[in-house]
Amino acid sequence: MDYEEDLNAPVWDELGAKDEPAIAELGERFNSLSNKDQIQDTNNELPEAAKTVAEGAQAWNSTNQEKKENLLKKLAPEEDPLLDIQTTVKESNIDSPVKAKEEPLFSGSTYIAFPELSDVSAQGDETNEAPSSGSHRSSTKPQVLFNSARIRRRPLSSHALDRNATTEAKISDPLGEIKKQEEFVDESLEEQQVPESAGSAKGTSILQQVNEPLFKLSPRKPSGVKDNEETLESDVSGVTKKDEEESKLIEFNIEVKDPVKVGELTSMHVEYTVESRSEVFEGSYAKVIRRYSDFRWLYRQLQNNHWGSIIPPPPEKQTVGRFKQDFIENRRCQMERMLRRIAGKASLQSDPDFLLFLKSEQFASDAKKREHITGSGASNDSNDLSEIYISEIQLLGAEDAATVLKNGGLDAESQKRFMNISFSSPPKYVEVDDFFVEQRQNIDLLEEKLSQLDKSLVSVDCQRNELASVTEEFARTIDSLATLEVTKKSSDLLTNFAQTHRRIKESLERTSLQEALTLGITLDEYLRLLSSLKAVFNQRAKLGQYLAIVEGDMTRKQSSLERLQKNSGQSSLDKLSTNKNEYLVLKRRFEIIKKSWQDVGNRIKVEISSFDAEKVKDFRNSMEIFLESAIEGQKEAIELWETFYQNNL
Repeated sequence: MDYEEDLNAPVWDELGAKDEPAIAELGERFNSLSNKDQIQDTNNELPEAAKTVAEGAQAWNSTNQEKKENLLKKLAPEEDPLLDIQTTVKESNIDSPVKAKEEPLFSGSTYIAFPELSDVSAQGDETNEAPSSGSHRSSTKPQVLFNSARIRRRPLSSHALDRNATTEAKISDPLGEIKKQEEFVDESLEEQQVPESAGSAKGTSILQQVNEPLFKLSPRKPSGVKDNEETLESDVSGVTKKDEEESKLIEFNIEVKDPVKVGELTSMHVEYTVESRSEVFEGSYAKVIRRYSDFRWLYRQLQNNHWGSIIPPPPEKQTVGRFKQDFIENRRCQMERMLRRIAGKASLQSDPDFLLFLKSEQFASDAKKREHITGSGASNDSNDLSEIYISEIQLLGAEDAATVLKNGGLDAESQKRFMNISFSSPPKYVEVDDFFVEQRQNIDLLEEKLSQLDKSLVSVDCQRNELASVTEEFARTIDSLATLEVTKKSSDLLTNFAQTHRRIKESLERTSLQEALTLGITLDEYLRLLSSLKAVFNQRAKLGQYLAIVEGDMTRKQSSLERLQKNSGQSSLDKLSTNKNEYLVLKRRFEIIKKSWQDVGNRIKVEISSFDAEKVKDFRNSMEIFLESAIEGQKEAIELWETFYQNNL
């Protein structure tokens, strides 16, 4: 029963004691008050107190009914309150936007209105009870109290009306698409079988699946590559980029381990064991001994064999502290990553010099033979990884290269001629493609940012190591206090306190080592990769310089040939024939160098696109490991302090 709506309901104190016995006489008397008709019959039989209660209930009911009727008259008057205003306007003959009494004032606001007062009074007469809340708000027909239509100063044209209709037809719920995307779809919890043709990782171990990145990145095209340039790589190697991506890579498992110091004093160096497992070897296994200079030779040799390709670089040279254990371990890890990166590229893993490095038992003599055949000059290695050497044998062929090398190289004749005429330098190459200029600037900017990040990481590592040493010193101080043994309890407390600090110090050292092996190695590797990337730009610039030199020689030889043809005497026939042969040789060189220059440019564009994708993936993985290590270090410190607090305090 709703006691707020039904005012004739009996009233009693609900806060009374629950254990009080009920009074039968009062219960019967108050139950008889629930009906108005019964109140009149029982007035003579009730005592004076009950009569007073009944009369008060009737007075409250009548007063409340009058208040409700007055409220309904104010909210829903039977007469229109704007009738007087409308009559005044009509008498003054002024057009007014006010509508007639029968029309609503504003349209578009339809709601359930209060019923008329006559309906309420009729209901009250039938039931002799206060109407319920539902009776006040129920009505057989919704009433429109307002009409939002208004008069426009300028009527709309037919074109505007059609446009509004079209706009309204196109209007849709803006959140519809989002709701559709976020709609829950019941999916099966069973593992779906992926067909092998769809690229399923058949035979992949659980460890390899765990090490895979969380996100798959689609390769991004460089800004200078057009959409229709899908076969840039075919200009260099005759194989399209799509074919190379679809080609199956040969699986290599390479390990660099067991560093050993060899020699004494000035001849002392470190040798590493390189173990390789692949189907290309006899018995699918190869084990050789290599030193650091051999890795440098491999880098220069691959750089000579694959112009325009970014060759994974070896670690840089260092003379001070190169026999420290930490430095040797760091260098071993970097050289292992170098070999694995080379083995992960289809264009490099089948290189004969790479296979020679992995399996040759007499590497010193075999390396000299390969260097002589290719003319790479790999033994004359500089510390700067961005410096390059263009082999004339690789560029022009063995026959023409022999003629050029007798004269000191392609740029030797130009330098000799310019020095004889004047003190000016040979012509310099000016890049004509804006893509390479922009990319070179981006490389310089990226190198600056990575160098700053590397310095910051080194600073953080130094501060963490300093904090670890201070923590160890503080723990020793606490131990000295514990040895005083003022009380047994205080001595145990101080001992456990010092032990907690030592464990925190060990956690700091592990975190520092983890950062050095993940983010630190990645930063160092990409700083060296940027040097290798600069090398491919230098290769294009060097070929462009050779192209300008040969073009200048060819132009001068052509003008000389034209002069001899004008003065075609019997004595000048031999000179004419000689100059013509020289001109044809220069023209052939020019065409070969120009093609190589164009091929290297196309190859660089493909390599930059792959480099950008690999860069994002590697740094993302390193940052994930870095953050996980930091979180685990903080959790370990919190757990140590909580354990100390629970056990001792």
